[in-house]
Amino acid sequence: MHRTFCTNEIRRVTDLCGSGWVFSPQDGELAGKNVPVTIPCCWESIPEFSAYRGIGRFSGKFTASGDVRLIFEGVSHTGTVYVDGVRIGSHYNAYTPFAFVVRGLAEGEHLLEVDADNRFSEASALHIPNDYMTYGGINRGIRMEQINGAYIEYIHAVPEKTAEGAWLVHIHTKLINIAEQELEGELTVRLRGLDAACAVPLKIEKNADAVIAIDVPVKEEVSIWSPENPALYTVSAVLCDSEGPVDDLIDRIGFRTFEIRGRD
Repeated sequence: MHRTFCTNEIRRVTDLCGSGWVFSPQDGELAGKNVPVTIPCCWESIPEFSAYRGIGRFSGKFTASGDVRLIFEGVSHTGTVYVDGVRIGSHYNAYTPFAFVVRGLAEGEHLLEVDADNRFSEASALHIPNDYMTYGGINRGIRMEQINGAYIEYIHAVPEKTAEGAWLVHIHTKLINIAEQELEGELTVRLRGLDAACAVPLKIEKNADAVIAIDVPVKEEVSIWSPENPALYTVSAVLCDSEGPVDDLIDRIGFRTFEIRGRD
């Protein structure tokens, strides 16, 4: 999703939304017609395609070189992705994000094509006759990330209040190494604005991934999250190899816990 704060300071991220895209239906009497559109776009917003069911191709261009990661935040309902005419992958479900890594792009401009399919089928969740309107298109954002051999896929941070009344943050970070050599380096996680950080050495085999678990104690008093006081803290993870920083990821968390005991 598009966040309201900066999620990367090392990783280069390019937003591919906006104008410059072309929509072309692949079925029916209007097949092959080209319509300039702005992404995100559902083709039902185009009057002559308000009832169109089928495959719609969205074509755009991006400039890159080397290894990139293409992130799609939502394509309705099945999305199939092509780069320079080569099929990269497919994903079903309009409301979940997905990503594909593209290796070894030559420096310059590249063609990105996304086939969105809004038809009901045996592969879809709603394949029986119904009155549900299944909108077609790239209904959420697209972005491109430059990858330098390895990257951080996610940060999961869960705060816990200890019996002594202090806070401990359990952080799980997934790292993916797409390089052809082992990654040996260090992962540092930090809660900004608090005296809370931890660094651990790591090794990840070539073309492999790993989930690193780190517990970060918080020694200072924190502001507890509530609807009246929605205090958030920034948690950052920085991945380094022997030559320095490779990648980073930033998220935000609130300090709050709740539990269910018995039937209460």
